[in-house]
Amino acid sequence: MTPIQKQISDLAAKIQIAFPESEADFTAFPSSAAMLHVRHGEKLFVMAFIPSYQCFGVDEVKDDEGFLSSYKHVFKDYGPAAELMLELLQTVEVPQKMLA
Repeated sequence: MTPIQKQISDLAAKIQIAFPESEADFTAFPSSAAMLHVRHGEKLFVMAFIPSYQCFGVDEVKDDEGFLSSYKHVFKDYGPAAELMLELLQTVEVPQKMLA
């Protein structure tokens, strides 16, 4: 696992602690790419590291979208990408039935 992949894996663990009702799925690829999917409430968020561009993408996947080939938010550094992912998760209202 590369250092960047480790950072994203650690973020997935942090998300599971901060948002226990969420599901965080981290995947590390041999190419050094990494993908984090977080289902929180009724929403799905993704964070990816794209090694060919040396950047991080963060976005929400809408109901009518499939695999994202572009991202609304792109960062050169991990820190701002991770911060945005956490901010997006904080904006989600989780229905009471999902908290039970």
